[in-house]
Amino acid sequence: MRTPHTLLGLYFLFAGAPAFRGNRLNLPQVSAEVKLKQAEVQSVFDLRADKDAQALPGGLTQLIVDSLPTNFRNGCQDMVLDFGSDAIPKTTWAWSAMLLHTETNRSVQSALLTLRCTVHVPEVTYFDERFALLLNNGQESVLKLVALDKDCTNCTTLYHFEFRRRFGTDNGYLAELAVEYTTDHPCCDGGDRDSGRRLVLMAIPSAAVALTFEEETYHYSYADENGDGETQCNSVVTYKRNGDSLQGVTSKTSCKEDGEIRRPVTVNHYLWNRSKEVFVESHNVRR
Repeated sequence: MRTPHTLLGLYFLFAGAPAFRGNRLNLPQVSAEVKLKQAEVQSVFDLRADKDAQALPGGLTQLIVDSLPTNFRNGCQDMVLDFGSDAIPKTTWAWSAMLLHTETNRSVQSALLTLRCTVHVPEVTYFDERFALLLNNGQESVLKLVALDKDCTNCTTLYHFEFRRRFGTDNGYLAELAVEYTTDHPCCDGGDRDSGRRLVLMAIPSAAVALTFEEETYHYSYADENGDGETQCNSVVTYKRNGDSLQGVTSKTSCKEDGEIRRPVTVNHYLWNRSKEVFVESHNVRR
């Protein structure tokens, strides 16, 4: 993974005192839609970001986070763990927001955002992110918080989002996101570990997932009956385009187990359904 979840110097925009709740190990997976005052968030659409994400100002971040459901808003403090009395004076938690992409399509402005909770304790910093879509049609602004997995309070999985590219559609566009994840969490030493990268094609402005699959997975199994083991899978992704639009996606996935090639190689083909705005698997081949 290109972006580890133990990073220093992240955007501490508004931080809380280290009141240890420890109710969960990552942010909640919540889907929600809230209305915001257009004038208060218009400045988001004046920013520019694509390959290099841009941090939103602290006041704007707080406005966005405060608008969301209480269980999500409290999720950052809830994932602060108690590392002992000596760590209390040096422990902080903070919300921040990153702009991934903005554009205007048919008088609808869209901004792709990630909401990040960063927890810092002595000698380690970890963070988790969730995706949100901000829309403005000239009359009102709507924020859509998107859950990509089921909620799990005792799961150690931490997420990071990147914007790659966009493809045109009849009703807007498809945003290609790379979703990196890892179960390597400061709460827990040893044991099995999983990490990887997921490709997500999201229809904008509906925020519906049109296609998602694993591009890269890594599993480390700790001390089973055969000793430690590693399994790694990688996908080569190709696109069938028609101008700016995307007609099909093909993924070819191969795996290695403890360094040895594992059969079969799997090839999956997906075709774009224009009326439903979703990719449908046409066929798969195992070699």
